[in-house]
Amino acid sequence: MKKQNTVEQSSPLSQDKIKENLSSLLTGILDHTDREARKSLLYAALVKDGKIFKDPDTFFFFLTYDQKLATKAALKTVKKLTNENSEEYCHVFLNYSFYESHIERMCTDFEGNFGCADKSRTIVGRYLNYLRTGEKGEWESGEKGCYWLPTFGTQDEWFEYMKGLHFLYYGQTARYLNAYQRLIELGKEVRDRLLAEQQARKAQREQEQQQAQATNNNV
Repeated sequence: MKKQNTVEQSSPLSQDKIKENLSSLLTGILDHTDREARKSLLYAALVKDGKIFKDPDTFFFFLTYDQKLATKAALKTVKKLTNENSEEYCHVFLNYSFYESHIERMCTDFEGNFGCADKSRTIVGRYLNYLRTGEKGEWESGEKGCYWLPTFGTQDEWFEYMKGLHFLYYGQTARYLNAYQRLIELGKEVRDRLLAEQQARKAQREQEQQQAQATNNNV
């Protein structure tokens, strides 16, 4: 007698159902976050003085502008920033995600996802140190086991890209585009080399398999 399978098999969810469930979950999380935010004193003050939301300019000068000035002044004091790069240092520090996301995307496009967050974090961190101290430090790219730096682009080229991003933030694109194009060219070279190496390894494995099969057939 054939043994019956007593384990219940759940029917697979459709793609639309999965999207619906994820959407509901995300909505629930956002609703909870929104409810918590509404309990804060800051929320009450902002709603009471709702005129600051009249338009983006009003919001910026009534709330954001003074806050940014105070934060930047505090950062300069804590970090003891006194050189000519202090303004750029503050901008990179206070807009970290802007710089980090651009670099992470660049690394991901040409080297994949592995270590991309480490690479972007390392580059931004070392550029900040350079702006503060004037010292570039080491650049271990290409060394065995170095996953925290990209394999394409020199330190100067990545620092120039950081400088270009600073210009881009304020609508000046020329310096950014030059640095971007240079890294794109270098990234494509690395990607093409990696693809060629993968294809060569694949071809070698196929050849070895064919040779092994031929040997077995002759036995």
